[in-house]
Amino acid sequence: MSSGSIRVERDAFFGHGVSLLTGTHDLTLTGAARKDAIPPDGRDILVEEGAWIASNATLIGPCRIGAHAVVAAGAVVTGDVPARTVVAGVPARPVRTLDL
Repeated sequence: MSSGSIRVERDAFFGHGVSLLTGTHDLTLTGAARKDAIPPDGRDILVEEGAWIASNATLIGPCRIGAHAVVAAGAVVTGDVPARTVVAGVPARPVRTLDL
């Protein structure tokens, strides 16, 4: 199921078991109508240059992971992550800025 695109820029890398989720359903519908109604776009995920997505992290689109950002193991990202920022937790929150 896809409701958006996934783009990964150069030198970005992923740990084991990472999930990138672009799918969704229309909450105003019920039953089979909800199951069958999958929007074709709008939930894009962009992982910019040099970002590190650690093991078992989940990215829920729409979101942008900024250049050289780090998503901690097991984190659940539900929005944008600024460049050079470390996020952790469920939901993911900034815990540190990287001086690169």
